[in-house]
Parts: sequence; structure tokens; C-alpha cells
Amino acid sequence: MAKTKKLYLNGHGYTYVHPDTFGQALHLKGIFLHSNNLKIIELGTFNGLDQLKHLYLSSNNIISIHPQILTGLFNLKFFSLYKNELTSIDEDIFLGLINLTDLWLSWNKLISIPTTLFNGVPNITRLYLSMNKLASIDPECFKGLFNLKVLDLSSNRLVEFQNDTFKDLLKLKIMMLQSNELKHISENLFVNLIKLKKLFIGNNPVSLSNPTDSVELIKKVIPKCSIKL
Repeated sequence: MAKTKKLYLNGHGYTYVHPDTFGQALHLKGIFLHSNNLKIIELGTFNGLDQLKHLYLSSNNIISIHPQILTGLFNLKFFSLYKNELTSIDEDIFLGLINLTDLWLSWNKLISIPTTLFNGVPNITRLYLSMNKLASIDPECFKGLFNLKVLDLSSNRLVEFQNDTFKDLLKLKIMMLQSNELKHISENLFVNLIKLKKLFIGNNPVSLSNPTDSVELIKKVIPKCSIKL
């Protein structure tokens, strides 16, 4: 296994991965552990895998993840925890992942996002947080994400945003806010989103009550953006 570059362990019903499983495969670039029945990933499981670029842990039953589980994975570009059972996530888990571009946290049970969670991933371009139980987002949560191009916050319980929540997302092209509980969306929320091409706001109280007024106000700020109700 020492020369293996990609390891496909998906869809086998595994309930446990021993911490030494990848100890003889330090040149791995991809680990695919999705679609199993894992509940925990022990600390040390990915130690020494500093060439790893893709890590799939999606579609398992993971209920918690150690804040240092990704330590040392400096070359990681794609990380997916999609469709698990997480209710919380430690604010330091992504520290040092400066090459991470794609992060999937959708379809969990997250009720909040730590304010500094994304401080360690300045080069992230696609961030998926849909299908959780988020009721609010701290206005500092996306601070410094100047390279973000896709942000998915759909299908949560979000009620409102402060006007400066997305101020640093200068390269954002696609934003998904549909299927929340947004009663008001201020046009000032999008002032800095000069490259936004698609905005999805359908299935919110605001889009149902006064869709024309909402769209017209937003259009004044981002006239080149296509707004989907």
C-alpha cells in the first residue's frame, strides 16, 4: 500500500477505522471513506499524510470530530463531512489548512458556526453549509474569505443577517440563501459583492411577501446579478 495514491474504502459498511490504517501509506493523495457507518474518527488516524489532497468522510454517522484530526494536512484541498450527525464543530479544526478550497459541512445538525471557524482557510473557494439547523451567523464568521466564490446557506433556519456579514466576499459568484426563515433582506447586505452572478432567495418569508420590492432593491446594488425566487 506504500505506493498507493488513492484509497477507496467507500460503501463497505465500516463502523471503525484503526488509527494505524494509513501508517504505511504516507504518499496517499486521496482517501475515500464515504458511505459507511463510521461514528468517530480517532485522533492520529491521518497522522503523517502531509501529501493528502482529498478526504471524503461524507454519508456516515459521525457525531463528533476531534479538533486536531486534520493537523498536519497542509496540502488538503477537498474535505467533505457532508451528511453526518454533527451538532457542533470545534473552532480550531481547520487551522493551518491554507490550501483548502472545497469544504462540505452540509446535511448535518449544526446549530451554530464558531466565529473563527474559517480563519485558517483563507483560500477556500466553495463552502457548503446547507441542510443544517443554523438560526444565525455571526457577522465575523466569513471575515477574510476573499477568495470564496460559492456559498451555500440554504435550508437552514436563518432569520436575518447583519449588513456586514458578507463584506469580505469580494469574489463571490454564487450565493444560496433559499429555504430559510428570512423575513427581511437588506440591499446593503450585498454592497461589496461586486462579482455576484447568481443569488437564490426563494422559499423565504421575504420572497413570498413582497418579491418585486425585494428584488428591485437588491438589483440596485448588484445590477448584473441574476436573482432566483
